[in-house]
Amino acid sequence: MQDQSLAKYIDQTLLKPETTQDQILALCKQARTFTFFGVCVNSCWIPLVKHELQTSDVAIVSVVGFPLGAMSSLAKAFETEHAIKKGADEIDMVINIGQLKSENFKGAQDDIRNVVNAAGKIPVKVIIETSLLTLEEKETACKISVEAGAKFV
Repeated sequence: MQDQSLAKYIDQTLLKPETTQDQILALCKQARTFTFFGVCVNSCWIPLVKHELQTSDVAIVSVVGFPLGAMSSLAKAFETEHAIKKGADEIDMVINIGQLKSENFKGAQDDIRNVVNAAGKIPVKVIIETSLLTLEEKETACKISVEAGAKFV
C-alpha cells in the first residue's frame, strides 16, 4: 500500500505552451490515481480537466498572469473571473515582479488584491518567482501577498 499522506499537498502541474490534450488526460489520471490536491493548468484546459475530474476530489487550479505576471491588473482580474466561470477551484497568480523590484509595493499589492477580489471565495496563491528575487524582496512579496488577501505564496 502506498503512503498518501503527502498527496493532498501536491498540485499536479503542466503549464507548457505545447501541452497536448493527451498530456492533460494523463495528468488528470495521475492526479486521480495518487489523490493529489489539484491539477494546475492554463485556463484553456479547464473544461477538459473539469470533465475528467468530475467524480473525484481533485481540485482544478488555474494560473493567472502566467508566466510573466507583467500584464495589467484588469487583465488578471478578467482572467481570474473567466477561469472561475469555467470551473477553477483555486487561482495561482504570478506577482508583478517588475513592480516589486521597482519598490512599487502598493502597485504590486493592489495587483494581488484585484485578483483576490475577482476570485471572491476562491483561494488565491501568489507565485513569486524566487530565483529572480533577493531575500528582502521575497520577504516583502510574502508580506504584501498576505496583506492583499492571498491564501498561499
